[in-house]
Amino acid sequence: MLKLEADIYLNSEEEGGMCKEGFAGMMPSFNVENNLIMCRVILHTNETIIRRGQCQKVIIELPYGEDYQDFIFEGYSFTLNTGRKIIAHGKVMSIY
Repeated sequence: MLKLEADIYLNSEEEGGMCKEGFAGMMPSFNVENNLIMCRVILHTNETIIRRGQCQKVIIELPYGEDYQDFIFEGYSFTLNTGRKIIAHGKVMSIY
């Protein structure tokens, strides 16, 4: 498993994002080189809600991330998707 610290911006509904707030533990797809891989988003704080329209620091767990570790680096820009819909944009701050 590959773990990343990242800043993400969860798109608002008007920006094409979800109609509800996100939540800690949500499992969107992480876009790496146009491959969508499963991930889990965890908040740094005790909060459970990921607010739309705001930047937040998160931990992203990529269960199959080892297969993509040559492509993911500090400063890597990515999107989080549900299906083909982009729900968030992010940037890798560090890799554990």
